[in-house]
Amino acid sequence: MNLAEWLVRTARRTPNAPALLSGKNIVANYAEFARRVAKLASALHSRLSIVPGDRIAVVASNCIEYLELLYAAWFAGAAVVPINCKLHAKEAAWIIENAEAKAVFVSESGASELVPLIESLPGLAAAVAIGSREFALLRASEPMVAPVPRTRDDLAWLFYTSGTTGKPKGVMISNGNLHAMAFSYFVDVDEVRSTDAMLYGAPMSHGAGLYNFTHVMREPATSFLSRVDSRLMRCSRLPTRCATFQCSQRRRWCAAWSIGQRQKDRMAMVSAPSSMAVDRCTSPILKKRSQ
Repeated sequence: MNLAEWLVRTARRTPNAPALLSGKNIVANYAEFARRVAKLASALHSRLSIVPGDRIAVVASNCIEYLELLYAAWFAGAAVVPINCKLHAKEAAWIIENAEAKAVFVSESGASELVPLIESLPGLAAAVAIGSREFALLRASEPMVAPVPRTRDDLAWLFYTSGTTGKPKGVMISNGNLHAMAFSYFVDVDEVRSTDAMLYGAPMSHGAGLYNFTHVMREPATSFLSRVDSRLMRCSRLPTRCATFQCSQRRRWCAAWSIGQRQKDRMAMVSAPSSMAVDRCTSPILKKRSQ
């Protein structure tokens, strides 16, 4: 029940389908995506001594490497601990220590503040800056042959709460939990088509990261959009339905869920970060879908 099996299966069935995009540029198809993940997983095991059940923390802004790290951790049998990169370095360090993370991957922009706070933690094998030479060496390893077998009850995602009423608490999400969530999405939320793409506007360390599963497991394979060119951030110019994008007409982040055949009569769902006012999107494309 390893979550990375979904990626391996999709890469086998639709190897040439676009998987990772940066703006209009295809960074990797599904075969390449899976190979990148297998290489990182191999490095986690051979160079960082990661074993099944270990925890790997990721403190990074949205990027292509984030998805690679998530799947590499699962491929190697580890659990991921995604941490909001906008937390203070001391807050992130507390979570890393509490989670007993064995490896930490951090955005280069935050490495100088965070690494000194965690490098002496007992049990920490490495703290690696994404984009660094060390990270490049990890990606150059020989790929791991297959994902490590995992069971339904094995930990997959350690999700920390915001800590508004006390210290953040780690919510243990198992492989079985995430399988149930992904399958239920197709039944209770929306369908995912082969022509769909996902543009990450919300943090992958939170709910947005969980929604990648439905796009990876859907066959034929679908696409991810990351670090998107601002010219693509206009609702009317997106070539496919998307999960999250910025509405240029009202300058609000909105999560406009694609509407399936069974949901044509429903209004598009719109949300925004707490620091911004929620405003209904006025894009003609959404108005049309909501009718």
